Amino acid sequence: MMNFFEFKGIKIAGMATAVPDRHQKMSDYDYLFAEGEVEKFCAATGIYEKYNAYGVGTTTSDLCVAAANKLFEKLNINKDTIDGLIMITQTPDYFVPPTSCIVQHRLGLDNCGLVYDSNIGCTAFPFGLQMACANIMAGCKRILLLVGDANPNRGETSNKDGLLFGDAGVAIIVEKTDEDISPINIAIETIGSGYKSLITPYGMERHPLPVVAQTRGFEFAAYYNNAT
Repeated sequence: MMNFFEFKGIKIAGMATAVPDRHQKMSDYDYLFAEGEVEKFCAATGIYEKYNAYGVGTTTSDLCVAAANKLFEKLNINKDTIDGLIMITQTPDYFVPPTSCIVQHRLGLDNCGLVYDSNIGCTAFPFGLQMACANIMAGCKRILLLVGDANPNRGETSNKDGLLFGDAGVAIIVEKTDEDISPINIAIETIGSGYKSLITPYGMERHPLPVVAQTRGFEFAAYYNNAT
C-alpha cells in the first residue's frame, strides 16, 4: 500500500553533487561482453558514461562532504543553522559508527544534534526527503540531507546490472519557510516480500563472514588481530 505525504511551509533551498575523478565511457566495458551488448544497454538505459570510485579510494562520505561544502559556499550558509543531518547510503565508511556522525565532525556541524544514517537504496531520495520534512514538522528548522554511494573496492564486472551503477554524493538543504510556495508531495511504497532480489546475505549478524569462512576451514585469528 502506498502512503502519501504533504508537507507545507518546507522547501528545498539548494542541491549540489560531487563525483569521483575517474570518468568512464560505457564503451570502455566492451571487452567484457559479447559484441553489441554494451551498445544495446546504452540504447535501452540512456547511460553512456559514468563516474567510478574504483581504484581512486574515494568513499561516499568524501563525496558527500565535498558536495555539502560546495552547497554551504554557494548558499552562504552559517553551519550553526544546520540542526539535522540525515545520510542515506548503502556503502558506509564503517559498520559502526554511523557515517553521518563522521560527516558531522568533518563538516564542523557542532550545533547539529539530530544525526543518523539509513541504508535505503534505489528510493533513497524520496525516503530521505520524507524523513527531512517530517523532522522539520517536528521542530527542526534546517536539515542537511546527504544521499550517495561509492564503492572504491568494486571492480569491473561482466554482469550488465553492474553497468547501471556509478558513484556520486548529493547534498540537499531542506528548510522551513514562510514563502508562499506549493507543498512538497511525496508518495512512498515498500514491498518487503521482494527482499531476496536485492539481498547481500553475508557480512552482518545473520551470516557473519568470519563464521561462514570458519565453516570452510579458514582460520580468522589474523582477521581479528589486523582489523582496524
